[in-house]
Amino acid sequence: MHRLSILIFIPAAVLSSSAQADTIVQTGTITDLNAPPFQYVDITLFDTMGGTNQLNFVQIDFLTSTIGGYTTDGSGVPVHIFAQLDAEWVRNGVSLATTQALIDTIVPNTNKGSATVFNTDTEQVIFDQPADLATWIGTGTTFMGASTQFQVFEDPPDIIFFGAGGTVRYTVTFCYTRR
Repeated sequence: MHRLSILIFIPAAVLSSSAQADTIVQTGTITDLNAPPFQYVDITLFDTMGGTNQLNFVQIDFLTSTIGGYTTDGSGVPVHIFAQLDAEWVRNGVSLATTQALIDTIVPNTNKGSATVFNTDTEQVIFDQPADLATWIGTGTTFMGASTQFQVFEDPPDIIFFGAGGTVRYTVTFCYTRR
C-alpha cells in the first residue's frame, strides 16, 4: 500500500471586512504505476476550527501523463509504438474520475534519429452540495484510492528502441471562508 500526501496553504483574496476566502491545497503524485495496482493517498480533512471556517467547495483535479522516447535505426521498417496509462480514482467506494494518457502512433523509421512523444488527460470534480461537503469535514485524514494500469509495447519488437513512463497526479483544493 502506497500513501502520499502533501499539504500547502495558499491565502486568497479578501471578500469583506468580516470574512476572507482562503484555500488549502493538497497535492501528490503516483509514479509506481503497476505495483501495487491499487494505491491509497491520504487527504487531510477540512477542519472548521470550531465553526470559524466554512467550507464552500472542494475541487479535485486529476492529471495523468505518459511520456516516451524512441531511437530509430533508419531501416525503413515502420514500427507501431504504444503506451497507455489508465487511472481510476475512487473515494468511499464511489468512482470520482477516470483518466487515460495514450501514445499510439506509427514511426516510419526512414531516418536515424530520436524523438520524444507524450500525452496527458485531465479530469476535474467539484463538490459543492452540503451532503457532499460533509464527508470532507473533520479532523484527521480520509483517503482516495487510485487504480492504475500501464502498458507499453512496440510492434514489431526490437527494430527501434522505445521506452515510456508516466505519472498520475492529483490536487485537492478546499475553498473556504474564514469568519
